[in-house]
Amino acid sequence: MANIEDWEIPEMPGFISTQQAANILGVTQQRIHQYITEQRLEAYRAGSIILVSEQSVREFKPHLTGRPRKRKVSWRVYRGESLVLATEIEVRVRPGQQTRLAEKLQSIRQAERHIFTGSIARYILEDSATSDLVSIWLVWKDSELPEPAQQERELAAFRAELDDVLDWQTARYQHKKGLLYT
Repeated sequence: MANIEDWEIPEMPGFISTQQAANILGVTQQRIHQYITEQRLEAYRAGSIILVSEQSVREFKPHLTGRPRKRKVSWRVYRGESLVLATEIEVRVRPGQQTRLAEKLQSIRQAERHIFTGSIARYILEDSATSDLVSIWLVWKDSELPEPAQQERELAAFRAELDDVLDWQTARYQHKKGLLYT
C-alpha cells in the first residue's frame, strides 16, 4: 500500500496543500496544522487530505513578536558626504504564479541567495491594489555600492531565478537618491 505522503494532491483552484502553505509562510507543516486547529487558517479535509485556502494563507497575520517600541523613530540624514542610493524595479507577476512566486522568495530567503553585495536594505513588496504587481527595492550607501558590472551580474542572476514567475519584459527601473531615512 502506498504511503500517504507519496499521494498526489488534486489541483483545486483557490486551495493549496499544507506543505505549500508551510513553504509560503516559512513554517513547518506541523505549525500549519496548529494554525488550522486554532482556526487562524481556513482548511478543508477530504479523507486524509487537507487543503488550505490560498486566500487565508495570503491574508495570514502571524502574532507579533518582540516588544512594541516605546519611543518614536526619528528621521535622520547620513553624515558627511555619504549618499543613500536605491534602485526600484516594478514588475508584473506572470498570470497564476503568485503562489509559486511566494514559494521561490521563501527559498531565496532561506538559502540567503541574492543578497546584492553592499546593499543595506532589500524589499520585495506586493502591490496592495493588485497582487500581480511587485516592487523590488534595493538600497546601498554610495561608499558600499559595487561596480556597475558586478551589480548587473547579480541582478541578472536574480532575474534568471525568478524568470518563470515574473515577466521581466514589463519591468520598469528607477534609480533614486535618499534624502531622509529612519
